[in-house]
Amino acid sequence: MKWLGKLAAGAFAFSMLFSFFGCTTVPSGEVGIKKTLGKVDTKELNPGLHFFLPGVTSIDRLEVRVRRADFTGANIISALTNDGLKVTIELTVLYQLKDTQAAEVYVKYGKVWDERLVVPLVRSIARDVGTLFDASAIYQKRGEFQRALDERVRDKVAQEGVEVREILIRDIALPENVVKSIEAKIQSMQEAERMRYVLQKESQEAERKQLEAKGIAASQEIIGGSLNPRYLQWKYIDALHALIDSPNNTVLIMPFSKDLVPMIQIPSEK
Repeated sequence: MKWLGKLAAGAFAFSMLFSFFGCTTVPSGEVGIKKTLGKVDTKELNPGLHFFLPGVTSIDRLEVRVRRADFTGANIISALTNDGLKVTIELTVLYQLKDTQAAEVYVKYGKVWDERLVVPLVRSIARDVGTLFDASAIYQKRGEFQRALDERVRDKVAQEGVEVREILIRDIALPENVVKSIEAKIQSMQEAERMRYVLQKESQEAERKQLEAKGIAASQEIIGGSLNPRYLQWKYIDALHALIDSPNNTVLIMPFSKDLVPMIQIPSEK
């Protein structure tokens, strides 16, 4: 029975040992940040069960799933264009903390790293990019504005250990009078373009008619040079033959030249 006593003693010692330790679980989609006497360990803890010594070490968790920041409503972004007009920008940013740089981000920005890093950074860059465009360009070339914003935000947050997945611009609002002015300008440009097209077509049609007239004149000049009496006589006889052979006539009397024999055809009875 001595082995039972040893087993009980071992179990007691094991339980006493673990009574001094704590444990926590890091779930999937998060990483653990271990601190020892307030100092952050630069090695992130992967999902799973982890032990720590209470009072000496502690473990915080940071989410590394895709997150979103909405700049709408009270959080809408206001910016000035390079021609001094105010625009409001509604957008959504999808981003994700890089799990291999989570400890570094935690040291710099703490547990609320997204509110201290992503949100102010996006807001600042959106205002800077707004100054690169005039109001008309932002209104008409939203794609160019979005690409410029996307490139700058991605580059900047990547340096801080965060990856931007997508930036979605929901709306860019200009003052109503500016919008009307831009739309009127666009309509005028479209009308001018339409008129240029009409004038171009008319010019091409005039050119075509001139070429056609020149062709007809050249043709008449060639034909006129070949219309001698013998040619005309031959064409006259040829036309008579065609009329005579036609099944539609009954009596055919044609004027004739004194040099020709009159041609009269009386169809035979069938």
